[in-house]
Amino acid sequence: DGLARFGNELEKIDPDAREFISETIRINNLGLIEPSESNRRIAERLHMTTEQWRAQIDQGESKDQAVLDWILELRKTYKTAMLSNIGRGSMKRRFSEEELQKHFDAVIISGDIGIAKPDPAIYYHAAEKLDAEPNECVFIDDREGYCTAARELGMQAIFYQNLAQARADLKTVLAE
Repeated sequence: DGLARFGNELEKIDPDAREFISETIRINNLGLIEPSESNRRIAERLHMTTEQWRAQIDQGESKDQAVLDWILELRKTYKTAMLSNIGRGSMKRRFSEEELQKHFDAVIISGDIGIAKPDPAIYYHAAEKLDAEPNECVFIDDREGYCTAARELGMQAIFYQNLAQARADLKTVLAE
């Protein structure tokens, strides 16, 4: 995603700034500060306006319609959930309530509940929202560390690299 690319570039220039940004995003994702405050702090640290920082984030964000279509296909047979490390209220910028209801049986936002991946409690919370046991869940994420945490709880986990690979991996997991 765009934020990860930005962080990798920043690491080369100012590793302390990257650490500051990571920590600020972490406490935002836990709901300990509001996204507006998180954005203000980061923009100030990077000597830019909040609007410039938001533009940097927005540059890397987009909805992948093919993934959303796949989720609708899966939802015909399986329960689906979105488990996102994101600040309180930030999901509203990305998805309408109707889109969330159409695609997911449960939406778990770290900033709303004060727990973020890879904390085991958030995975248990997601399973509970789906009325499932962890070993009945398949977790898909684009961060391997979050997949590792899910596996440690007994969930199947797929490290998402692209849609074709994720579809194939899920087919294999469901066949087992």
